Amino acid sequence: MAPTLHYLTGQSFREMGRHDEAEVHYEDALRTAPNFKEALSSLAGLLLLQERYEEAVDRYRALAEIEPGNAATHSQIGIALFKTGKAEEALASLERALSLDPTLESARDYKGQVLESMAKAAERTQ
Repeated sequence: MAPTLHYLTGQSFREMGRHDEAEVHYEDALRTAPNFKEALSSLAGLLLLQERYEEAVDRYRALAEIEPGNAATHSQIGIALFKTGKAEEALASLERALSLDPTLESARDYKGQVLESMAKAAERTQ
């Protein structure tokens, strides 16, 4: 099956809520076309949705290597890192996203949450 067909099949399964099957098809698409941005983005988003944050970070980082100027990808990396408790790394990714697109709402929102979390952690250590 061609990578595009695997990707589209994955999208259909995802829309039906059949995430395991969607993941298989995204992975199959990437096996034959490792730089297939849409499949990589969809797989990363699915992993984030499933709270598989470390795996999502890995996939989003792979996507950022393909598209280093994509602010949304850097924002998603930051969000996933924040969910794993890596606030400083998350902040760096969110700031990178905002340097690429200062209007990116998700990056602004999560940057605020990360800073608040870091401030609370600092208060607890005092």
